[in-house]
Amino acid sequence: MGTDNFSEHRARDLAARPYTFTLAQGEDAVWTAQVMELPGVIAEGDTPDEAITEGREALSEMIAYYLDEGRTVPEPFETREFSGRTELRLNPELHGRVVKMAAEQGVSLNRWLAAAIADAAGSGRHTATIARLDELVARMEQLAGDKPTEALRIAEPPATYSSDQPTTD
Repeated sequence: MGTDNFSEHRARDLAARPYTFTLAQGEDAVWTAQVMELPGVIAEGDTPDEAITEGREALSEMIAYYLDEGRTVPEPFETREFSGRTELRLNPELHGRVVKMAAEQGVSLNRWLAAAIADAAGSGRHTATIARLDELVARMEQLAGDKPTEALRIAEPPATYSSDQPTTD
């Protein structure tokens, strides 16, 4: 490995942290483990446990290399703190489409994107629905302060009309 005992020991300690492994079984029945935080760390085994064990060894070697080179070792996803803020760049056409879609749903672009990402990430419609309800409640509370009638109008479902319904005068 080309490292001294201290570096090897430090690398093994760091590799024992909760890194995220993905597992896949190939057509040849061999299991492949990859470390999501360090995409170049890949190992194989005859069983999932063996692939993970080999993956930890490969991770330890990669971390030792990082330490020897003075590079920063990525933190495991599980121990990172996330701010909840990110910058997203869209092509202008897509940007225009999603702004319109958000406006049609009566939510901010940020709220619409957050719900779409939650839905795509597997949080499902439940999270998107809660976000939509949160937005509607916030709008209603804002409007209710000055115009309670307007807040009620927004909360009501739109009336549906059919040509076969009798009209009333």
